[in-house]
Amino acid sequence: GKWAGLSAAALYAVSPLVVAYSRSSWNPNPVPFFTLLMLYLLYKGIKNQKLKLFLFAGALFGILMQLHYIVVFLGLIVLFYMLIGDKISQKKFNVLKLVNQYFMFAVGFVVTFLPFLLFEIKNNFPNFRTIFNFIFTTTTETQKGGGKFVDIVGDVFIRLFGRLLLRFPPVEQLYAHTNTELLIWKVSIFIIVILSILFLIKSKQKLVILLFAFWGIMGIVLFGFYKKSIYDYYFGFLFPIPFLLLGNFIGNFPNLFKDKKYKHFAIVLSIAVFSGLFIYNLFGMPFRYAPNKQMAQMRRIAEAVLAQTNGQPYNFALLTPGNSDHAYRYFFEISGQPPVTI
Repeated sequence: GKWAGLSAAALYAVSPLVVAYSRSSWNPNPVPFFTLLMLYLLYKGIKNQKLKLFLFAGALFGILMQLHYIVVFLGLIVLFYMLIGDKISQKKFNVLKLVNQYFMFAVGFVVTFLPFLLFEIKNNFPNFRTIFNFIFTTTTETQKGGGKFVDIVGDVFIRLFGRLLLRFPPVEQLYAHTNTELLIWKVSIFIIVILSILFLIKSKQKLVILLFAFWGIMGIVLFGFYKKSIYDYYFGFLFPIPFLLLGNFIGNFPNLFKDKKYKHFAIVLSIAVFSGLFIYNLFGMPFRYAPNKQMAQMRRIAEAVLAQTNGQPYNFALLTPGNSDHAYRYFFEISGQPPVTI
């Protein structure tokens, strides 16, 4: 519905976490857009049985796989949604139709993924090995993200809905809040999620419910198998979920009531919930303060390094396991004094 869509879009537009990641040029940042478009095409393809939509959806997945490795989780979601969704849509299991759908999806995927694949074949699969290690390998530097399966899943659930909808603080800022404050945050998250899910189920749109079940539940649960630290941008393929669920609730809650008196009260309540969240998140914008100007910092550091070399050959090393020195090397290169590689 119109009001559900407008509510979801407006809340998405002012979510501090979304805003922070949408204002920089970084490969994971377009993941929510391509995910939403791909799943919408899949939903329409299954519902209307149009093969060309599976082709386009596959092409979008090929793009997604090159934006961030964590999107492999989305591949499993798509696999099961197509399998079960086709059964629900057609009331029977048609193997031939299902094979054709998977085939078209695979063709679309190969078309957009082919340049990357050719590079991998030519260079002994460096990225495929990295993807495997990224997901399944635990190292001493990244083990801090480990934990029990249930604890990880619970943490991802709270952060997904809390960070996006309610400005739930990041891990490094939890110490600044009392246990009571954190409890109120968590209870509010559970209330919003439960009401939104119950309202979605009440719609009785089986394909939509199934999509959110696989997309949301599987997407969160799969993080339980992840062996490293989980950053907020890893949730990119799940970003639209909280807003779509809550938008559906806000936009359609008044339709539950036929009596005018109750209907008017429901409209006021929906507007109040929407306005409260909108204003609350608007005041949490991450760009109210001066930026740290990382590029200028790196330029100054590079200039300081060059000042120490007195025009002599030098080596440059960045002592960290998690970052690259490419930005510094860029400034060395354009200065005409690149470091000597040892």
